[in-house]
Amino acid sequence: MEKRIIALLLFSLILSAGCTKKTNSESYSISPISLQGTKHMLGQTYIAYIPLSENAINSSLNLTLLDNGIPSDSLILNDSAAIDDGEATLLWNVHSDGAHTLEAVLYSNETEVASRSVSINTIPLGLKEEDFAEVEFWNEPVEKALLQAQAFDLQTSIKVSKAGFYMKYFVAPPENSNITIQLRNGTVDGNIIAEASFPSSSLDSEFDWHFVAFPALQLDAGRYWLVMQRSEAMGTVAWSRGAGNLVGTDDDTMTLDNTRGQQGSWLVKDVDFTFQISSQD
Repeated sequence: MEKRIIALLLFSLILSAGCTKKTNSESYSISPISLQGTKHMLGQTYIAYIPLSENAINSSLNLTLLDNGIPSDSLILNDSAAIDDGEATLLWNVHSDGAHTLEAVLYSNETEVASRSVSINTIPLGLKEEDFAEVEFWNEPVEKALLQAQAFDLQTSIKVSKAGFYMKYFVAPPENSNITIQLRNGTVDGNIIAEASFPSSSLDSEFDWHFVAFPALQLDAGRYWLVMQRSEAMGTVAWSRGAGNLVGTDDDTMTLDNTRGQQGSWLVKDVDFTFQISSQD
């Protein structure tokens, strides 16, 4: 009887060993992600370089780039995938400024088999005072009959919360006067899609940032213009600018001079004003 029990136990062990499920022996890996450029700005698109283990190439796995958990771009790793020296490239669209976690994930039938993440901070779109560390900057007057305009180009859609302008006064403007910012679409004479103002009295004799709110304004890829005008002719107000085109193209800054008592024409200035576009409140 004892021998029979031992034989049954041995048979059970052999049967159990034969029924063990085979696990996937493939082990995939993703090396550290690198990004195009050194500064990453709101509204722009950058290339993410993602090194893969050799067995992941032509594996038909899905490689997805997540930005704060939201898919930015993806690629099926088959014969037609663009892989250069074991490195895949995906596009990262910067829809917001601030803290981001980028994660490259390999999926097999929607199951994650490998991942790699990197943390990065993006900056507002525009030109800031720290950009003048090695560049001189000047200023341009803004009057009731002298309008200044700055364009910005978006490569991807964004949500705008506010726009900032680096300004001062030389002669203090009246207390009840305002500075108005119009956001125009396409061209400097394009449709006004948003408008906001701030009091001229908030300016000081030293340059500082002044912001207007554009709550939850969604902008698609394309060119937009910030057009600035004052409500009063009294006082002297200046918007700072750099020399030459530091962030854009040679036709992205214009002025409209109506001070001679007749309607003028928009003229290209070939400079860049200090401004910020931000998705942060």
